[in-house]
Amino acid sequence: MIRRISIFFASCLLFAALAAPAAGATSATDAIRQTVDSVLRIIKNPGMQDPANRPALMAAVEEHIKTIFDFTEFSARTGGPNWLH
Repeated sequence: MIRRISIFFASCLLFAALAAPAAGATSATDAIRQTVDSVLRIIKNPGMQDPANRPALMAAVEEHIKTIFDFTEFSARTGGPNWLH
């Protein structure tokens, strides 16, 4: 589970670094880094290690991810020109 989340964040960080304009790359990288750090703190929290807390863990991670990503734009860039079809 943690491996999948780490892979997701690594790919998002790469995407943000490539998609961000040169002037704003530092602030985008900082935003990603702060979010990744906060999500890792949530995942490493001993209270979240219990399988009974899995829904709360996923909700907390999702809440942090939603604050920095525009999933419509992400889908459009990933899917290309035909992503709506």
